Amino acid sequence: VHVFHLLTRWREAFGEALRVLRPGAPLLLGQDVAHGDYVSHPLQDEWVAIMRELGAEPRRLGVNSHQELLAEARGRGLRVDEWQVADWSAAQTPAEGFRDIAERSWSLTWLVPDNLFPESVRRLEAWARARYRDDWETPVTTRYSFKLMRITAPES
Repeated sequence: VHVFHLLTRWREAFGEALRVLRPGAPLLLGQDVAHGDYVSHPLQDEWVAIMRELGAEPRRLGVNSHQELLAEARGRGLRVDEWQVADWSAAQTPAEGFRDIAERSWSLTWLVPDNLFPESVRRLEAWARARYRDDWETPVTTRYSFKLMRITAPES
């Protein structure tokens, strides 16, 4: 869970993970998925737009999406089976979502130029406080699920 998007050479790491498995053993990957009104998405989208206005293109260290990783697995001729194994709800305020970006907890913030980041945070906070106004500290409940993927080589 939350590994391959942090690795610059993620395809090599994926290949190595597959290599060290016993023949026929699966590689298990997990992913949590937010459903519905996830308070951080509008903040993240706005921050990316601000960074582009400032002349930077935010990017991840490694794989860009879970779908890209699954496409890589399928492109290698591997079988992918998926199950949703858990559901839960959690609440987050817009202020907390903002802090995740401002404190660079979100991995997409890690590679942006240090000289542009403070201005992006200043602009994002102004935008967010204007958008959320009295709801800045109001929790928004989001439903989540956890998906488990089993990746295996096809049987010979």
